[in-house]
Order: sequence, then C-alpha cells, then structure tokens
Amino acid sequence: MEELLTYLRGISFGALSFRMILAVLLAGILGLEREQKRHPAGFRTYILVCVGATTAMLIGQYEACMMAGMWKTATELVGVRLDASRIGAQVINGIGFLGAGTIIVTETNESQGMTTAAGLWATACMGLTIGAGFYECTLVGFVLIIVCFKLLEPIKKMIVNKGRNVGIYCELAHIYDIGTVVGFIKKHGVDIRGVELDKDNEKQKSSAIVYLRLPKGMNHTKIVSGLSELPCLRVIDEIGNEV
Repeated sequence: MEELLTYLRGISFGALSFRMILAVLLAGILGLEREQKRHPAGFRTYILVCVGATTAMLIGQYEACMMAGMWKTATELVGVRLDASRIGAQVINGIGFLGAGTIIVTETNESQGMTTAAGLWATACMGLTIGAGFYECTLVGFVLIIVCFKLLEPIKKMIVNKGRNVGIYCELAHIYDIGTVVGFIKKHGVDIRGVELDKDNEKQKSSAIVYLRLPKGMNHTKIVSGLSELPCLRVIDEIGNEV
C-alpha cells in the first residue's frame, strides 16, 4: 500500500492521470448535487474548478522537481528559489471572483448562492490536495463536503422551522396597507422587531419586509397563512438567507 501511495504521489504519467481522473470524479459528484437543485454552479463548473486547481498544484510540483533536476545548474547560477505551493496559493485567491458571481440578493432581501460559492472554494482546495498527492486529506475533505451538502440540509431546515425569528415579505396593494398587516400581527401576540418599506413608482408596487419574533409554541405556518388571507396583500412569502 505504501509503495502504491508513493508512486501515486510522484509526477509520472500514471500518477498525473490518476490525479486528474480523481479530480473529475469527486468534483463531478459534488457538482451533480448542486445541478439537481438548480444552483448557479453545477456539474461542469465544479469539475473545471477542481481540475484547474489540480493542474495548478501539479505545475508547482513539476517546476520544483525540474529545478532540483534538469534546471538545477541554471537555477543555481541565476539564484532562483521556488515554493511548490506558490501557484496553488493563487488558486485560493482567484476562486473568489467565480464564487462571488454565484451570490445574488433577491428583491425579497434574500441571499442566494452562498452555499454554492463556498462549495466551489472548498472544491478548489480539494483539487489542490489532489494535485499535491495528499489523498488522505482529499478523502476526508470530500466526505465532509458531501455531508454539508446532503446530510446537514435537513438539520438546517429543522432548526429554521423551530426558530422563533421570522422574516416575511409582503407585496401590498397600497403602501398604507402596512397598518393592516401590523395590526393583524400584533393581534396574534407576535413581537415586531422591524419593518422595511419600499415603494417602486415605476413598477407601481409597494412592498414591506416585516421581521418578527414569534411567541413560544407558535408555528411559522400559522402567521403566514393568516396573513395570506388579508385582501390587501398581493404576495406573501417567508424569507431567510441560504446557509
């Protein structure tokens, strides 16, 4: 086993091919999970990020090996020193622009795409471990990313559903209908923590985001369904930032 790992950590053609194929397989699995949920970055994006990060790390290793071998005399004359992780380090900085492109803020003041952006960053880091031949870390990182994508989502939903802090987006027939909404909420003993009003004259649309603190034992559905019956509301939706 140790001999196999030693070989796979080298820079032979077989070792390089194994790393690139591993990057495609693991990133492809992560990307498929995102693709199935229609997130901004999916199957191909995750594969490209991981393969690119793996390649960057391999370039650094190749240069380090060449400077210790075929390029040794020339580098000693010039006085060049190389850190094998230098190129890989730029991947960590550079992946930020791609992740930022997946994050959007909707008109209901919700942040979407943050998990996808974090997943891209983590996949790039995983690609660096593959490129470095650090397979033990790759395996642990891959499992943990899968756990975050798959297993932690039901836990997150359970925590959110049981939480007492709620944000509700309301599209009003008229801006002054906010009084009716506030009155209904107070009637049910719900604490109002804040109200954000917005009037778009071009679209002839008035809206509000109401932040609530529910009493113990009250379900989110009760207050949302009650508000939905008010004739002055055109649209109502419970909002929350993506985790």
